[in-house]
Amino acid sequence: MISIEPGHQQMEPSQVTTHSTMSDVQRSPLDEKSDVSVVLPYFKSEAFVRETIDSILAQDCKVREIVVIDDGTPYDSADEALAPYPFLTRARQENQGPGAARQAGFLLTTAPYVCFLDCDDRIAPGGLTLLRDALVEHPEWGMVSGRAMVIDEEGVPTGAMMLPQPETDDLYGELLERTYICPPGSVLFRSTVLEKVGGWRNVANHWGVEDYDVYLRIARNGPIGCVQDVVNEYRRHPGSQGQDSERLLESIVNVLEDERQYTTLDWQREQSRLAGLAYWKTEFSVRHREHAMRKAWQSKQRLRAVGLAIALVVRFPLRLTTSVAHRVKAKVAKRNGPDPEPEINPAIK
Repeated sequence: MISIEPGHQQMEPSQVTTHSTMSDVQRSPLDEKSDVSVVLPYFKSEAFVRETIDSILAQDCKVREIVVIDDGTPYDSADEALAPYPFLTRARQENQGPGAARQAGFLLTTAPYVCFLDCDDRIAPGGLTLLRDALVEHPEWGMVSGRAMVIDEEGVPTGAMMLPQPETDDLYGELLERTYICPPGSVLFRSTVLEKVGGWRNVANHWGVEDYDVYLRIARNGPIGCVQDVVNEYRRHPGSQGQDSERLLESIVNVLEDERQYTTLDWQREQSRLAGLAYWKTEFSVRHREHAMRKAWQSKQRLRAVGLAIALVVRFPLRLTTSVAHRVKAKVAKRNGPDPEPEINPAIK
């Protein structure tokens, strides 16, 4: 039987099929006395999932359970991919997206702290301990986040980092203006707080940014924290770049519009929210034009590509200058070894 923490809602059998394979206690690398659980949403993840699980098992902080939710992979790959790990808690559901898979996994966890790690990423060495110790030291925090380092398809560091760290102590305001957290596996949640705010919501108009919605709800309702250390290794590969950018932008706008009811009466908060809307619209506008420019160049439409490049420089000079500087610095870091504080490329998973 899979144990459910009191207060967590048992899923209906029609929603998810579960099976526990934690029978061999002596060989299990898990620790039932640990206060950390890890949830992995699995969808066509056979290529990297073993590397992901190995990164969890390599932590100096053991975990109580690793919960894998197969989000309706259309072919049978999980059994073979996960065969070396008979101690996993596993479940399968019809495809509903990563947010719903994370919530399904959360309902099966029993530890007071929980991390949601994507099946193509890795926990950085010592990362789980850093996050756990931060929550233990700060019982008022509902969640804590760390930095994420970018790795390539082969797992080699690129020298780049994900989003910039917050510049102030107003973390809710920072999240409104431009989220500094990505990916979800760089966060450790306090289970009681995550449950209190409603967990991961499967809202249609929040497609692809369910994590942003969770961060805002927790930050709005109480203190959160962050550490400056690298705790996650975010893998960039063709499969991680397949999201519909227009739909993603629409989802981010929807999340920030939903937040307006909580910021309207607070001038500073509302200014942060409006700044966030402006930032993301600019960010995705640049991405769309860069994509069109690359496509024109690759199809040998040189004049069109040059025209698009000039238009980009004229309209977004500061944004492009920063982006080019980040890319050059990342390439130098990859060639010479990681920079202690490499510049960061804005991104959202």
